[in-house]
Amino acid sequence: MAHIERSVFINVPIEKVFDFMAEPNTMLMWVHNLVEVKDRSEGAVGLGTTYREAMKGPGGVKMWSFTRISKYEQPNRLDFESTSAGMRLTFAHRLEPKDNGTLVTEIGYYTLPGKFLGKVIDKLFMEKYIIGNVERTVEKLKVVMESGQASR
Repeated sequence: MAHIERSVFINVPIEKVFDFMAEPNTMLMWVHNLVEVKDRSEGAVGLGTTYREAMKGPGGVKMWSFTRISKYEQPNRLDFESTSAGMRLTFAHRLEPKDNGTLVTEIGYYTLPGKFLGKVIDKLFMEKYIIGNVERTVEKLKVVMESGQASR
């Protein structure tokens, strides 16, 4: 299982950051390469909330995944588990109060189907693609939260 970890300091209180990140309908504002979110489960957002999302994958291909909130510990931990074309992904978010703001750490874990072929595909392009997505996502989250776009 591959592993990527990136952190960013956001000069916004932890509760606001957590609530914004947890809502699937705001994800288009901060998740890099996310192009569509739909079919959110009924009820309040929390542990077990599900939805479908489409990412612009390698080569610009639209990749659909089924996503579920697998950890919801307000305001410190928020994890999403996704499956797409045999690939399993977990994006774990750790939020810590720091200097009147929030330190957000995103940890991405993923596995590709196929033993040998999965490893080859990972090294050829998936690893770079996922690292880039995680880096751009935390950067985008910071910009959206600190610019006030999150409160619109």
